[in-house]
Amino acid sequence: MRRLLLVLAALVLLAPTARAAEPARVAYDPVVHIESAGRHGLKLSTTEAGVVSLRPGTGGPSRQWRIYHMAPGTRVAVVSMAVSGCLTAVAPQDVRMVGVCEGAPNQVWTEHRLLDDSATSFALENTGHPGQCLTGVRPFARVELTACDSGRGDQFWIAVLAGNP
Repeated sequence: MRRLLLVLAALVLLAPTARAAEPARVAYDPVVHIESAGRHGLKLSTTEAGVVSLRPGTGGPSRQWRIYHMAPGTRVAVVSMAVSGCLTAVAPQDVRMVGVCEGAPNQVWTEHRLLDDSATSFALENTGHPGQCLTGVRPFARVELTACDSGRGDQFWIAVLAGNP
């Protein structure tokens, strides 16, 4: 619980403000599963060691996330419910959970919505690695960053409320 409070405190400090006099604001989203839009049935999953990969299955903390939208704009932080850390792009082939959300650019993601009929798919571009998006290359493999490409289904994700099928 203490780690979660530290994570939330760091996220409040990350939120950009329109004017210096305004307080930082963060919209708190519900717990979700982050499913691959291009690889049906696979979800982002993390281990206690912080490894993030695509795995089949339903609930459990290892597949539960919060996507914190930093107001205003499309900047987000992705926090694991299992590890209480931020999704961090240490390097393009090294995306993992880091226990402390410091607000570093490699922990902040820009959400790009896919304009399709459902309007629910989104890509996550890492602000520390511009032009690089979170990609689920194959099942059971670690996720990584690859060049953002709106034609790649493995770069698009769907947030589904935890507890829903």
